[in-house]
Amino acid sequence: MSDVADAFLIEAAVRGEEEAFAELVGRYQAAVWGTVHRTLGNSPEREDAVQEIFIRVLVSLHKFDRRYPFGPWILRIASNYCIDRLRRRKTRKTSISVKRSETAEIDHFAADPVAAEHSGGLERHAG
Repeated sequence: MSDVADAFLIEAAVRGEEEAFAELVGRYQAAVWGTVHRTLGNSPEREDAVQEIFIRVLVSLHKFDRRYPFGPWILRIASNYCIDRLRRRKTRKTSISVKRSETAEIDHFAADPVAAEHSGGLERHAG
């Protein structure tokens, strides 16, 4: 891929020429897809991730410093997006695990209210 050709397409895409951006997508789609697949694995969210990455590229294209190659820039956006997705997955799993353990504790105390009272697990509220 030619940096000169990329620069021409980037300039045109920034001016709003959809065909130019479509050409950039065509040039870099395989590389972005590969990054997404390597990072997120065989996840059902891969297609959405690729689309979201190209949306972010389009929105940020005016910020791209044309003194540098376009390929590493777009792949950095892809990598950062995938890392954010993995962080959200981890946070969501942790949150679900905490909720499950809290539910299990409540179920345990509900089955044995005496144990709950002695362990301090359930507080009594005067009402």
